[in-house]
Order: sequence, then structure tokens, then C-alpha cells
Amino acid sequence: MFVSESLIRQLNIPRHHSVILITGIGGGKATQTRGVALLKLRSLHLRSDVIIQAHILQTLTNILPSFNAASQEWPHLTKLTLADPDFLTPRPVDIIIGADSYGQIIKPNIIKQDPLTPIAQLSIFGWLVLGPVNTSSSAVATVHHASIQEGVDALDELLAKFWTQEEVPTNNHHDLAPDEQRCEEYFKSTVSRDSTGRYTVRIPLKSSPDTLGDSYLTAHR
Repeated sequence: MFVSESLIRQLNIPRHHSVILITGIGGGKATQTRGVALLKLRSLHLRSDVIIQAHILQTLTNILPSFNAASQEWPHLTKLTLADPDFLTPRPVDIIIGADSYGQIIKPNIIKQDPLTPIAQLSIFGWLVLGPVNTSSSAVATVHHASIQEGVDALDELLAKFWTQEEVPTNNHHDLAPDEQRCEEYFKSTVSRDSTGRYTVRIPLKSSPDTLGDSYLTAHR
């Protein structure tokens, strides 16, 4: 289940820290959650309520429905107490109830007529209307589906960065400059460990100290 961040702020609902990845159609990474909150949804028509954990997103979806449809007459729906009497009016969506929580709100009652007309499913909020609507709108069809990846992709990414940092450089010896090659060879030939276990290496000098000659007296002055 998902809830918009704007609704959480409007109602001042406490949130808990939670950051998970939300993937959509094609497995592409869409967005990350901004926490999690407990919501108590109460019916306006029945003495029923349900408590559901909802993940917080900045935006849930586009305006729904994505088309403008004229009011239509469906005889099998006319006398029903609908959960949303204005379901044909495009409006923002603040809560999406997922399949994992859907079973807590629906009732076994279903009313349907022609296959090309909507059906009615009874819920604790009233009758839900589902199905096709005759419209001449050319709006692009929108598919709404998401699944929760409990940080698997993020963990893989962190592990990849870790191994990249820990990987020993494998630069080719031929890529080193002549001075760098001599320095590397000098390190290999002089590195050792002392009695305390520490590594020691002689200071590399470009020229042998012998080329200075007898410089003690000059330095002593």
C-alpha cells in the first residue's frame, strides 16, 4: 500500500524511517520511498475500519481517470451506495491499496451485467466500480503497477562499490614511467618487517650517496 507525502503532511501522521526501491513495468527503478506510516481507514457508510501499513511516496500517480467521461446510466448500479460517487471525475490519488491489503476491505458481493459495462464489488467503504467505460477519449492508456524490492538493488550497488574500493590496482608494469618503475623495484628489494611486525623500507634516492664525495666538513660548517 502507498500513500502520498502531501496527505501525510496534511494529516500530520507520524512516519517511521524506511527507504526501499519501487520498481515498475520492465523492472526499471522508478523511485524510493520516504518512510512508512500506519493508516486507519474508516468507512463512511459502515461501522468498519482497517489499519494498514503504507509506504510514503512523493507522488503516487497521474490524475485518474486519465480521460474525461460523460455521466452514463448503468441500471445495475443506480441504487447502490458507491464508495466514490464521482469516480468518473479526474482527481489526484493519495492512497493506493495493494493486493496484499485488498482482501481486508472487500466483501463477497459482486454485481455485474453486460461484459462491456462496469461491475460493482462491495467493500467496507461502499460499492467499488470496476471495468470498462464507453468513451471517445484518445487519452494514452496508463498502467499502474509496482512491486517492492527490499533494498536488493541498493545492496548490490553498495557491494559493487565496496569491491571496487578494495580491489588491488592491476596497472600494467609498462604503463609506469621509468622513475616509477625504478621506485617499485627498489621497494620490492628493500621492504622488510622489523621485530615489532611493522613494515620498513629504505628511502629511495635518485643518486648514490657516494657521488657526493667527502662532504662532511662542508656540511659541518
